[in-house]
Amino acid sequence: MGEKGLDLADLLARAQGPTDTAYVKQGAVWRLNDDNQYEMHTFDVKLAMAGERRHNLVLAPNDKVLVYQKEEVLPPQKVSVTGAVGNPGRFAWVADMTVSGLLLQARGLLPDAYVERADLLRIGPDQRRQLVPVDLAAILRGDTEADMVLQAGDQLTVYDRTQRGAPSIINVSGFVNKPGEYERYSGLRVSDAVYLAGGLSAAAGRTILYSRGKSLKETETMHLVLTKTDEGFVVEPDLVLEDYDHVAVQGLGEMLVKPQVVTIEGKVKKPGVYTLQPSAEEPETVYRLLQKADGLLEDANPCGIVVYRTQAALAPELQSDETKQVMRTFNREMTGSAPEAELLTEQERSAAMGGQIEAQLGNVFGSGDTIAIVVPPRPLDLKQWAQAIPVDGHRLLRTKGGEGDVELRDGDVVVVPKMSSVVSVLGTVVRPGALRYQPGKSYRDYIEMAGGTADDAMTARTVVIRANGQTELAHKTEEIRAGDIIIVPSQYLVRTVQKDSTWTRMLRTLVGIATAILVF
Repeated sequence: MGEKGLDLADLLARAQGPTDTAYVKQGAVWRLNDDNQYEMHTFDVKLAMAGERRHNLVLAPNDKVLVYQKEEVLPPQKVSVTGAVGNPGRFAWVADMTVSGLLLQARGLLPDAYVERADLLRIGPDQRRQLVPVDLAAILRGDTEADMVLQAGDQLTVYDRTQRGAPSIINVSGFVNKPGEYERYSGLRVSDAVYLAGGLSAAAGRTILYSRGKSLKETETMHLVLTKTDEGFVVEPDLVLEDYDHVAVQGLGEMLVKPQVVTIEGKVKKPGVYTLQPSAEEPETVYRLLQKADGLLEDANPCGIVVYRTQAALAPELQSDETKQVMRTFNREMTGSAPEAELLTEQERSAAMGGQIEAQLGNVFGSGDTIAIVVPPRPLDLKQWAQAIPVDGHRLLRTKGGEGDVELRDGDVVVVPKMSSVVSVLGTVVRPGALRYQPGKSYRDYIEMAGGTADDAMTARTVVIRANGQTELAHKTEEIRAGDIIIVPSQYLVRTVQKDSTWTRMLRTLVGIATAILVF
């Protein structure tokens, strides 16, 4: 560069100025000194072009002028964003670039982004990173002051709600198809929450109780009006929900969505399923059901009427997870696995009747708490948790429902058996089996007809099992009826019933035989 009077401004103008990638804050002139060594003189490129005397150096022959590329002297001109955005990563930085511009390049926020705060890491003047909070919610509202201008090297982190915020949920309960907790969306209203919970159940009423969540004061409950329409339903007022709000749909107490029914089987004129229609003055009972069924057939045994009641009618809470877990544990301990096949109806009734006989035999044979009836373990199923309720049909019919009646519940099955022509004698007798029923005969007569008792018979503990499963000591019975079962225990049986003995196994067999006679 030897042209006399040429300065940097002239030279840069002839070179058509710096490029857009040039670093304009500082350039350099390399100049030979008297020792033929280069010396470096720095200048501000922008000020030199503006003619500033201190920077617009006059050039000498053999001078070398250097204008640096940005990438040669500066760190990479990038900004980055991580977290709950559509396309996290590094992006080229440009002057006046803002947070909203960076989010636009990152394809925006994800639906679960936490907008109350994001964090920006920035390299400060002391070369240490600084944490700068960013209000994304304000930026989304169009607040230009909150929309910060970025610097090269900035790192933006956008959190999701699981990292920084409490879960955004609401609770829906009551007469909806799927009560529970649900995610709260922006603008979610009470009616939307009901739809999220599967819609209204058939017994939903006309009121919704709304309770505000996150309250420092005592929770206030509002009564919202629920109106069913042909298209669905309308809630007034249909409030916008906040986090932890509770929506409870009330029901119609007088509505029965599913009719309550009972079944009557056996020797009646019109067996079948009947709808329960109880009232406060006149509940539904066995006697009323017999009237609906047009009474008993000629060969019916009124003394054998039994009401089978399912566990659901006995105690709905037995459906709980805790009960099912207990049953699974019992079955696993007994057989190594839970039963797979469903039991037949006859088997269910047999289990219920057998359970009743076992319990009553324990009371009859026992003296205090020292005697226990041991029965073979069997798998449990919720369907087996039933009760066989004996009905004294003889007294019931004689008093026209005044005595011995049983109030019915939904799902009950009433069985009226056929009149038997025999009396069974089991236990410690010479010839156990079935004998022809003879009116007026006592239990002692039937024992004699069976060949009499064996030497170890304990006649004082002889029991009679009625056709309906009712069990009582024989000497307390007024008469023996057709279908009765007489059991004569052994003295050894009563003394050692708690031990695993031949007599204990015999007792189990007697229970099974008695149950089979009554049920099958």
